[in-house]
Amino acid sequence: LFFQLGSGEAAQAFFPPGFIRWKMQNGCVRDCDSLDSGELESILQALPAPLRRRDFQTLAEIAKTREGRSELSTVNPLPSLLTLVRFLLSHPGSDIIVPSLRLIRNLCAGDAQCQYSFVANGGADAVAVAVGCSESAEVVRFGFEVSANVASGGEMHRSVLWRALFPGGFKRGLCSFDDPRIADPACRILHVCVSEKNGRLVELCGLEGVPIMACLIRKSSKS
Repeated sequence: LFFQLGSGEAAQAFFPPGFIRWKMQNGCVRDCDSLDSGELESILQALPAPLRRRDFQTLAEIAKTREGRSELSTVNPLPSLLTLVRFLLSHPGSDIIVPSLRLIRNLCAGDAQCQYSFVANGGADAVAVAVGCSESAEVVRFGFEVSANVASGGEMHRSVLWRALFPGGFKRGLCSFDDPRIADPACRILHVCVSEKNGRLVELCGLEGVPIMACLIRKSSKS
């Protein structure tokens, strides 16, 4: 895999000790045991009350509107949602990982409070694991879509996301899947993050960035 977590300490930055059990396998955080329904239920019960009353699909629809995002952001949903996503990423196969990411994506669509909360609570590390390790093209796509929305929030957000995703997350997410829907949000991130002034253009045109651009060119030629 292109995306590598270099050490156990790096993995703990994504998945704090005492929260979940983890191990290193092929450079990614993998589940050690089958999904513990009791542990998952405890995490779900820790979500703010407005999130517990509705399913994630409904919440994602609510978060599509400015009024809906404003309503949900009052309960500071991102910390507990990111805790849930980290747990689900360490136990692949759950059917609520995509709805959870969709909800986070919609919450971070132009809402400054949610964008900041995402960055402040380690969301960039979580999406780096999503695009760098998930075997699901849909999870990878939503990981990039979340990142694209957060990147629109300002240079601080872009800097954090760039450090988390470049080069490994971009390489693995773009080069390992044929789904053309993955390329669009990845391009949005690159468009927003890269400029001559911040030095990222040099990185993107360097040895580590060339494979990313090659994958994008191949995908665009097929579309």
